Amino acid sequence: LEQDLVAVDLDDAPGDDGAVVELDDGRVDRVREGHPTEVVEHHAQRLGPVLARRALHVTQEVQRTRAARRALLARDHAEFGRCVSATHRSLRELYEVSVPELDCIVEAALEWPGVHGARLTGAGFGGATVNLVPRPALKFFLREVPAKFAERFPDSGATAAEVEIGEGVRRIA
Repeated sequence: LEQDLVAVDLDDAPGDDGAVVELDDGRVDRVREGHPTEVVEHHAQRLGPVLARRALHVTQEVQRTRAARRALLARDHAEFGRCVSATHRSLRELYEVSVPELDCIVEAALEWPGVHGARLTGAGFGGATVNLVPRPALKFFLREVPAKFAERFPDSGATAAEVEIGEGVRRIA
């Protein structure tokens, strides 16, 4: 698709007015005010079903990212996990980059008590999931979720690994 979305201000908080470009036959037409998600919904028919779903995922992901940040700052792990899991659903349903194997792992992970959230990671179409598992549930999770996955995909050879969150980006020199 050769339509350009330029001048879309995704930094505006939900409900704030931001400059958004309307599309007319693939060309920038005029700028109007409105939240990006509302603009995508308004122009869904013009965008077509596939591009509208993709654009909706992107605009909603910006909102989810802000909500996830607020949850982390408030140390609300349950809310952060809901944001993470909502991203997986959106990647599966709107962006359509998940695969049955990743969906199986996410579904199995979310069945276990204490798991805050789960989602695919990477570019999609295979790869890995990130699962927010409290330390007390980790051994059980690392044993049971791969076993459930192996029941559905016995020849996959998939493995699970425990990882720890690092310090993040920082200057080292």
